Amino acid sequence: MKKYISTFSFLFFTSIFMGFNAVSYGQFYPGGFGGNEMVMWFQPDQASSVAPPSAPTISNGANVVFWRDGALLSGNGAGDNATQTTVADQPNYNTTGVYGTHSIFFDRTNTEWLAVANDNTINGAAHDEKMMTIAFRTSSITHNAQYLYEEGGGTNGMAIYILADQLYVAIWNYGGGTAWGDVGGGSTLFPTGSRYRCFRTTIAPDTDYLVTLLFDNVYTVAAGRGTFRGFLNGTQMSIADNISRNSLPIANFFAHGDAIGFGAVNSGTKVFDGTVNNNNIGPTDLGGTYFQGRLGEITYYNSAKNTERKIVENYFSTKYQFALDPLIDMYPQNPTYRFDMIGIGRESAGASLTGDRIDANVQSSGGFFMENPSTGGFLNTIGDYMFAAHNAGVGTSLDGTGNYSNRSWLVRFTNQGSDAGDIRLSFSATGLGVLPVCANNSADYYIRDLSNPTARLGLGTGVLDPITGFISFTIPANFFTGDKEITLGINNIALAADETGLCNNGCDDDGDGLVDCYDNDCNGNAPMPDPLCADYFFGQVPPNCAISQPPVPDVNPVPEFETDLSFEVEQRGGVFVGDVVPDSWPNYPIGADNVHIEIVSKNPYNTPY
Repeated sequence: MKKYISTFSFLFFTSIFMGFNAVSYGQFYPGGFGGNEMVMWFQPDQASSVAPPSAPTISNGANVVFWRDGALLSGNGAGDNATQTTVADQPNYNTTGVYGTHSIFFDRTNTEWLAVANDNTINGAAHDEKMMTIAFRTSSITHNAQYLYEEGGGTNGMAIYILADQLYVAIWNYGGGTAWGDVGGGSTLFPTGSRYRCFRTTIAPDTDYLVTLLFDNVYTVAAGRGTFRGFLNGTQMSIADNISRNSLPIANFFAHGDAIGFGAVNSGTKVFDGTVNNNNIGPTDLGGTYFQGRLGEITYYNSAKNTERKIVENYFSTKYQFALDPLIDMYPQNPTYRFDMIGIGRESAGASLTGDRIDANVQSSGGFFMENPSTGGFLNTIGDYMFAAHNAGVGTSLDGTGNYSNRSWLVRFTNQGSDAGDIRLSFSATGLGVLPVCANNSADYYIRDLSNPTARLGLGTGVLDPITGFISFTIPANFFTGDKEITLGINNIALAADETGLCNNGCDDDGDGLVDCYDNDCNGNAPMPDPLCADYFFGQVPPNCAISQPPVPDVNPVPEFETDLSFEVEQRGGVFVGDVVPDSWPNYPIGADNVHIEIVSKNPYNTPY
């Protein structure tokens, strides 16, 4: 009888998922980064006219009860979703509105707004960095006080609002440690009592805009970064009457309760009144603070690198096809290549962990990964950037000479230095269907240049990671000088009639999706099993056990608890079966704490256990 050994495996399972992290399968974020820094991400098509646990659903003109936060980082464990339970105060979802696409419409005459619960990742704790970007459209009314967003209250807080035909980006810190007026020279540089920082610029009615608030207390002024700034369509906004100095350190942004609101003031806030002072106001002051207009996509990070700002703003301009300030408009507004734009770049002389740069873990949901190699990478000079976005294509196509992915990418390299260095690009094989290639024969993959359809670029051999399923290329970045349209190419290798005699090469030789001893041409189900697979797990006659199962007594099960179906059910800790290692043997991982049970037996490839 065949022996089966049940073991608990801890370190090995951990190492497997560390392998997954090398090329992350994580959720896509704007610009390709932000999983550990992004706090809120709202997209209008994620609004719902029904509250959880019902499945989200929305139609044009419907009231918004619930706006789903797409970011994973949340201090309250349920996402920082925006909600409104009062029907009369619910805004509407529209399929048009901001940059010609979907939006949430707020009508100030109906006092429409949305609330977000207090959360330590937003306002319940002190933070060194904040970056918030909002795509919005004004209405015909731009003179009245209107709040797009606000958090905090009369002591500490931040807000983006409209007043007297101007857009304000503001942050204030009057309590919770050292007040900002007491640092950087105190009253000699700031008017007496002022702890308010704000930027403003004139805006027009019925116009689409992109506004960014950037608060950064980590990097020094000597490194070329101010501590607080506001941007409109990528252009830095003016300083409001010298009450804000972006060349001064302003210490931490301390905790600030008093709730969070979209489209109105939720509880209380502060507003610049045109003098050195600022007033505490509530939701109904100044004739009401409700927004008249439309909100589009919104991002919120607890990180404020200027590199991140430029990449995120280019993500918005690419997705919604509008121009930014020419100084940072670094990716073309191409109607074909507008999906899932990602970027990496450098804005300081520091290392990646201490300077203002992004060079790794930049991934698109389109199955494309971009990183700067740790040695020999191209991010050598301040201003070096590389961007990519894909078309709407999916799947594979056969062009007569080989397979290639219908999903292609437009890559732009902005080279500020003479030494370009290398870039590492990775493509996911997921979604390409059955590949007529050996899974371990990396030479079968290449980068295809769509400007020269018959060429297979000699840019190095693609390396397939059998764990992650990504095919990676390390190539000179200066190949991408200008714009290049590329895709993943796969050599059209002829398929074998079956797997017979090819049972130990790690390949799906006959294209049926089964490799080596998994294939019934090789294992015990074959007319003449391959000797390598004679003892294999699959294709065996079930063994006859000499020990009979003892009688099972009658039982009367009594439930100890039951699931409350009014709440969403966590399902990520379920049991599954698969070849996790992979070693051609089934594993049974369980739990969410890097612990699993692994069922193994004699291995035809003599892998030690």
